Amino acid sequence: MAVRTLTLPYVHKTVAWSDDWSYGRARYPAFCVTDTAFLRSDHYHELTDTPDRMDFGPFAELVCGMGYVVESLAGRGSVQK
Repeated sequence: MAVRTLTLPYVHKTVAWSDDWSYGRARYPAFCVTDTAFLRSDHYHELTDTPDRMDFGPFAELVCGMGYVVESLAGRGSVQK
């Protein structure tokens, strides 16, 4: 699975839609993980945004991977896969 990262200051409302922006403004370290759903899917947060539209395999990989990220950030650096 490909991963892309991007670091942005607040420049437009599409970059400041999540809680991480508010934490950053208060000088708390924060980050956001997104698949940019609102840019990718017309169904995002609509009544048509239903589970049958999800690709659960890649989503599960992402969730597991984020577990490693959180454990690493919490100082448990040598996490075993």
